[in-house]
Amino acid sequence: MDAAHLSIRRATVDDLPQLVELWKQEQLPWQELEKRFTEFQVAVDSQGTVWGAVGIRIAKHQGQLHGEVFRQWDLADALRERFWERIETLSHNHALTLLWTQLSSPFWHGYGFHPPTAEFWNKFPAEFGDQGGPWTVLSLRPEPAQMVDLELEFDRFAQAERHRTETAMEQARWLKRLATILALLLFLGVLLGMSYLWFNASGKR
Repeated sequence: MDAAHLSIRRATVDDLPQLVELWKQEQLPWQELEKRFTEFQVAVDSQGTVWGAVGIRIAKHQGQLHGEVFRQWDLADALRERFWERIETLSHNHALTLLWTQLSSPFWHGYGFHPPTAEFWNKFPAEFGDQGGPWTVLSLRPEPAQMVDLELEFDRFAQAERHRTETAMEQARWLKRLATILALLLFLGVLLGMSYLWFNASGKR
């Protein structure tokens, strides 16, 4: 089986029998995972056979990778590559800032997952369970507060640009009005001059 030919998608209820089979093989808590099957991304072939799966649990702006299973473990790293592409898309769509996992494969360490410091533990979501165990974490983007600060800075910049644009447009309108007034005065001056010359010429006749 070539992992490149498999489709990566969200698990559906039709995948459950195969997922339960794989979870049981890996001695995972399948009864709990069965209730949360929509957290899982699956790799399937054209016949609908599930060759691998990994869960991503989301709590606010953080995610947890869990429950990875493979029908053939020699495909594991190739499928992890495919799953990682999907995980990156989901992380972006949900604006995730941190990814946590207890998956111990060197593959995940190769993508930057590392043991959490006290700073990271302070942000650990209670929804992910106990802090005990071999947790690792990956920072994806700035925290929401920092993101808000960046948005505020951008808003201030955009507002200043709008103000400068409006000022420039107002100056342009004022110059246009001034040019119109000067043109009108020039026209009146020419008209008066011509009238003066015409009256003088008529008086001499």
